[in-house]
Amino acid sequence: MAQLEMLKQENKWFASLNASVTIGAVSWVLPSSGATNLGIPSLIHCESEIVKVTAVAVDTPSSGLDTLTVERAQDGTTATTHAANAYVGQFAYSGYHTEQNKRIDTCLYLLNSMFGGATGISRPPLDALHATAEGTPSMTVDIAPGGGVILGQPFATRVAAALTFTAPGSNPRIDIIEVNQEGVVSAVTGTEAGSPSAPTATAGAVEIAKIHHTTAETSIKDADDATNGYIEITVGAIWL
Repeated sequence: MAQLEMLKQENKWFASLNASVTIGAVSWVLPSSGATNLGIPSLIHCESEIVKVTAVAVDTPSSGLDTLTVERAQDGTTATTHAANAYVGQFAYSGYHTEQNKRIDTCLYLLNSMFGGATGISRPPLDALHATAEGTPSMTVDIAPGGGVILGQPFATRVAAALTFTAPGSNPRIDIIEVNQEGVVSAVTGTEAGSPSAPTATAGAVEIAKIHHTTAETSIKDADDATNGYIEITVGAIWL
């Protein structure tokens, strides 16, 4: 069975017929503004019939009227006559929800198959969700956009993020950068200690980098210079 065409849907669109239509009429006239915000192409409903709107002509056939070009008897309905002033509107048709859910389920299946049913970040691109020091290193770390799968749910963050850290007071500390299933990038602060351990990622998130801090740091760099903080990419989170 062919995929259902996914048409446009507006929020609470409704109008009325300016004149009656016959069974074979493919031009439906509405009062002025009746077609405002109606997506093209889309389905509308008039009594027991659903029709597909393929074009809208505003102020046609005269000023104050709008004409819809329609394809009749959609979604298993039957073409019939409709009287002037009959209500027309747009609803969330069940076939759309079924088709949309089917496509989403298929995408989820394919993504999870590609990731082996596990959690990971998609690369390429090679810099996806990559944490790097700023051009002139400071206490801020830049994180590139990217996406992947977390616990079977695909996610994406489409804009770069920047996180600013503070140096520890008396002992080294390890923080982590994580991304969650909503695509939100954030930091989890560790605990200062002589031999610190990294905190664990929040439930529903995946770690993408560790930030190693020293008490003497004035910036965070891409590599360890034995004085400043540095970034360690969490390789286990990355799927090539």
